[in-house]
Amino acid sequence: MYEQELHTAQRIAREAGDIMRRYFDGDQQRQTKADGTPVTIADTTINSLVIQRLHETFPDDGVIGEEESTTGYGL
Repeated sequence: MYEQELHTAQRIAREAGDIMRRYFDGDQQRQTKADGTPVTIADTTINSLVIQRLHETFPDDGVIGEEESTTGYGL
């Protein structure tokens, strides 16, 4: 039960971790969001990756993310 979801989450987490490591010692430019909180290129890149990978595996599901969403709602 939920094997596909677990496998997908693990795969996405590994891929996101690889991206984070590339940015960790490099470009950490920050911008300020409308609510006053910071956001980095790594944040938006990883958020987009997660949404893309989830949509590829579960095309009928909506995704609510911190930086962007596919449902019209955000956090």
